[in-house]
Amino acid sequence: MRTISPEELEVVTSALYSRYGIDFRNYEPNSFRRRVSWAMNRLGVENVYELWKLVLYEDGFVTKFINEITVNLTELFRNPPLWQYIQTEIIEKRYAQQPKIKIWSAGCSTGEEVYSILMLLKEANSWHKTTLWATDINTESLRKAMEGFYEYDLLLQYSQNYKEFTRNSQNKLAKYAQISSKGLKFNEDLLQNTTFSQHNLVRNEVFEEFDIIFCRNVMIYFDDILKNKVLQKLYNALKDDGFLIIGYYDILPPNQNLFQVHKSEYKIYTKQLAAIT
Repeated sequence: MRTISPEELEVVTSALYSRYGIDFRNYEPNSFRRRVSWAMNRLGVENVYELWKLVLYEDGFVTKFINEITVNLTELFRNPPLWQYIQTEIIEKRYAQQPKIKIWSAGCSTGEEVYSILMLLKEANSWHKTTLWATDINTESLRKAMEGFYEYDLLLQYSQNYKEFTRNSQNKLAKYAQISSKGLKFNEDLLQNTTFSQHNLVRNEVFEEFDIIFCRNVMIYFDDILKNKVLQKLYNALKDDGFLIIGYYDILPPNQNLFQVHKSEYKIYTKQLAAIT
């Protein structure tokens, strides 16, 4: 992979922002340079000047480029104890008597988190009263999430995670999916109350309030300026008694005053109601 200079990176980020309003200017520069270089190799782009022209002038190229540079870190029931805690301590204890639950999966990637949430809600007898909004900037990831099909080589790990989540070695994903030699395909009726949307977490506004927001491993490449901008958006979209769940690799800025720790080992936060917004 070729090395991209800071000046070349600025050319790319400025083109994306000026032409499409997509803001990567506050991504951690070293990591982002590596992602841009990776995308150029994948797309057969020889140099940054060619990339700049493609971004500005070729219809449809920017979608392919964004799909390559966004990183997917997701897995069905990743960290099973986290999902156990969400079911028993949040869904069943906090929302058992609430008539409706609204959840936002921000940066849902290829959908494993979405199906984890939906199966958890089924197990907690709360699926019927929950609406789920699943968003991502990556259109190819959203397509895969909506399809709900995952290759066979993922089946063993995903099945094991599900069994650990339910604490029952006999539980099988076949309750919720069709399993074949090709892989597993989740039943379409699981998505009855789910809406998928392309959404730029940095740029696009949110006009609803949610009981729970998942934003896991989305901010890992943001600098503190961009993290604070996104956290303000999440703060505004979260109900006062709601929960924000971020990823294992996410680190909140040390100076943020919007969220307080609820459960540190699972990266679960609640709103600081006295926060200055």
